Amino acid sequence: MLAVAVPVAVLVSPIPTHTWQATAVTAAIGLGGVALAASGRLGRVGGRPRVTLRSAAPWVALVVVASVLEIGALLHGHRPGFPTISYLVGPEFVDRTVRLVGYVAWICGGYWLTRR
Repeated sequence: MLAVAVPVAVLVSPIPTHTWQATAVTAAIGLGGVALAASGRLGRVGGRPRVTLRSAAPWVALVVVASVLEIGALLHGHRPGFPTISYLVGPEFVDRTVRLVGYVAWICGGYWLTRR
């Protein structure tokens, strides 16, 4: 997976954070990964059973709650008492090297999770 993640990260890490281009690229990578996982083309590792609704429910709930909080904070503006996740981690990703490492970790981590 590193053979794919590193070149992609090298290409997209120069894009400045908090721009529509960065959002579009990140969404495209994420949606592409989800589509690849949903297609069943990724081989499974180990003899573990397939994901069921019961086993996925906590993860779905976590994603839904985090998304609602992030969108709600985005719509109501940043406040020191209730900052968005992107507001908290945004300053760390200003450096291109940190973004490159972040993209590689995100792509490889997503690949690892989809194979489980």
